Amino acid sequence: MARLLTNDRVLKVVIVGHTDTQGAVDTNLALSQRRAEAVTTALSTDHKIDATRLRARGVASFAPVATKRTEVGRARNRRVELIEQLENACSPLWLREALPRGHGTPLR
Repeated sequence: MARLLTNDRVLKVVIVGHTDTQGAVDTNLALSQRRAEAVTTALSTDHKIDATRLRARGVASFAPVATKRTEVGRARNRRVELIEQLENACSPLWLREALPRGHGTPLR
């Protein structure tokens, strides 16, 4: 992530934190947000990426990439992803719809 952002100095991204399905939704939303914020902080502090180019967003377990039935699948779902922010664009539909009502606000 750091190399990509260093090489492309105009690229703006959303750092998206994910969790598995173990635990309460509110707990996982907070955990995924902290996960995304930790990466954002590391990029801006350790790698000197301008913080205005980074947004942290936690979406808990609402965008899995693997099964939740096995430990291997749950481990794959605990991750952080980087999504390009396009100028004047809404957040991806899955990111807006991933959160249940009352949990956070969609990206703008």
